[in-house]
Formats: sequence, structure tokens, C-alpha cells
Amino acid sequence: MKLYRRNILESTFFSEEWKKLRNNKVITPECYDYNPIIIEDNSILKEEIDPVIGNIKTERYNYSRFGSPLEKKLAEMILQLEVGYVEDYKENFNVLFFPSGMAAISNIINIIKLITPNELSKTNKFIVDKNIYSATKYFFKEMVPNMGFGNTLFVDMKDETTFSEILAINNNKIVAVFYEPVSNPSLKYIDTRKIREILSYYSIPIIVDNTLLTSDLQQQFRLGADLIINSMTKYWSGKSDLTAGAVIGPKIFINGCRNMQGIIGNTLDLAAMSKLCERLPGLHNRMRQHSSNAAELAGYLRSCDYVKKVIYPSIDFTRYNSAGGLVSFIMDRKKQEKLIEACIKNYHKPLAVQVGFGSQNYRIVPNIYGSSDLEEGFTRLATGLTPDVKEVIKFIDLNIK
Repeated sequence: MKLYRRNILESTFFSEEWKKLRNNKVITPECYDYNPIIIEDNSILKEEIDPVIGNIKTERYNYSRFGSPLEKKLAEMILQLEVGYVEDYKENFNVLFFPSGMAAISNIINIIKLITPNELSKTNKFIVDKNIYSATKYFFKEMVPNMGFGNTLFVDMKDETTFSEILAINNNKIVAVFYEPVSNPSLKYIDTRKIREILSYYSIPIIVDNTLLTSDLQQQFRLGADLIINSMTKYWSGKSDLTAGAVIGPKIFINGCRNMQGIIGNTLDLAAMSKLCERLPGLHNRMRQHSSNAAELAGYLRSCDYVKKVIYPSIDFTRYNSAGGLVSFIMDRKKQEKLIEACIKNYHKPLAVQVGFGSQNYRIVPNIYGSSDLEEGFTRLATGLTPDVKEVIKFIDLNIK
């Protein structure tokens, strides 16, 4: 299996068929029907969780590390959400599952290394947006070069001039570009259409981590991405009681990776797949509520004297023009400490001092848990589904004055 093009390798990403699929001209998610596959017979899930059973139809799965009917069902559900607007999408796309979002990122990069000749990987490098999640940034900065790639090039990808200059200087030496369309936790938005336009002069794949938006708010393949990564621990799960990650991409590439994954053994367990199959049909309603709650919280915070800055952008070409369920803001440090103390004294209700997002409860994380690049007083608030957002606003207002 080959990944790159030109003087690196000839890429499966860039077949004419893949270009047509990727560059679908309809770019607003409002135009597709939300009609997820729903498993109505729960007994099928119980049967399919056995790793050595045969499919109810005709297929036989001998060992779940190499695939299972449950994995196939979950993949079909995700593909319908991501690329259900494409004719024959099951023939052109597929999904890889991993034990976490970070496992999805690290393993896909490791597989790319395995299929890259050593003489090429030593001189080739990734371009990565500098505003990404701190653990992902550490991985690309410290670990990817130790895999045998060149030092990662970090750039603010919203600065199109600098990004273009780096591409020109490193022509034919770039493995791929990687970014988060909405960055965690700074919530800076990168328009994949603009990145694809800049890369039209090169044969470089775009890898995005779309965890904060999910396919419900924005489908990245419509805008020009080649591989989409999601941490399913967050919104896809909805309860923070499991960890999982997914990589969606062209079927010829994903299937080759899946064969390697079976040997490496870093696969998602069937119990997590079963929970995700049950919860995925509710993603749309959860995202709608998270987005609505975030917009209301952002509006309240903008009216507060103790908040210096609220970061919650309105984004074109996302459903509801939403940036998702996170609101970031910069507040007075003493006020921040007072709010955190109040959350702890009130036993983390209605607002918990807790990492993660996409769950039922509201969560607040001060900068002490985040990146050192963030400004003092930086705070991230993840919306929940219960209680009502007005109770959270009332709690914050009461304990900040």
C-alpha cells in the first residue's frame, strides 16, 4: 500500500475517483438528511459481541482483533454520518477504530511510518497547526521525530502567507498537514476549504481531528480533508464512560491499515463498540443541545465585568453556525480561583472541576490543567445536558460576586 505522491510515493489519496468524492461541491451540512442506521433488535448486539461467532447473514469472523459484525455495524453508522451524501459511499470509504482518540492519531502516524521507506522518512516531516491540543502537540514535537520522521513544523495555519511559504520551502518534503478545525481549547477555527485551496499546488494529504465539531456540525470531507480523526470518548459517546477513537478515510487506505492493525493489536474492545452503536443515533440531539447551551453561556459571559475575553466564534458552514459545546474565556485570576473553590465546596454540582467534554454534566477546567501557551486566567467550560443551563449561569453569577 502506498500513501504519498510525486518524488515520495504514488498516493492512493489522489486517485481521480477520490478527488471527485472529496471535492463534492455541496459544502453546507444542512443539505443532507440526518437518518442514522438504528439497530432496533438489541438481541443482535448481544449475539454480535461474541468475538468468534459467524455473522447472522453469510460472513464469518474468526477473531475480533481482525474484525467483527459489531465493528462493521458501527463503521456503517459512522460512514452514514460522515459521507452518507456520497453515492456508493460504502464502496469508497471505511473506518478504523482505536482505544482512544490519541491512539487513533499515534497509530495512524505509526502506520504511515511503516509504509514509508526509511530514506524518505528521515527527510520528510509533518506541518502541524500550533494551536492544537497539548498532548497531540507533544506527540508531534517529541515523539514523531523519534519514529524516524524529520522535526515537525509548527505554524499558525490561519496565517495563510506563512503557511504557503513553509510549503514552498519544503516542497516534496511534507508527509501531511494536521490540524483541528476548531482547536482545543483555544477554539480557533481553520477553514478546510482554504487549506485545500492552498494545497491545490501540492499533492499533500490533509489530516484533521474533528472531535470538537463532529460530523453533525461539519463534515470535513465536503471541504477537502483526506483523513478525519475523532475522539469518540467525547460527543460520540456522550457519557464519558469509555474511551475510543476513529479514523475515517478512503477505503483502499483504511483497509490496508486495518490489516496492519490486526497484527499490531491496538484495536477497540467490543463492549465499547456496543455502547457506541446504541448511542450514536442520539448524537444529533446531543450536539444541538450542547451548541445551544454553549451559545447561551457565551452570551452571559460576554456581559460579565470579570471576564476579559470570551472565545466562542460563529462559524460559517457549520450547523447552527456553531463552534460546538465548549466555551473558552479569560477571567481575573482571583475570580477564577474563587469559582473553582465554589465548585469543589458544592461537590461539583451543577459545575464540576473535571477534564473532558461532551458528557451529561457541565465541566470547568482552569489553565493549570492546560497548555503553558495559554494566557493567565484562561478557562474552558464544557457544556452538559443537565441541569438546565440557567442553573449553571445562576451558580457562576452567585459565586463570582
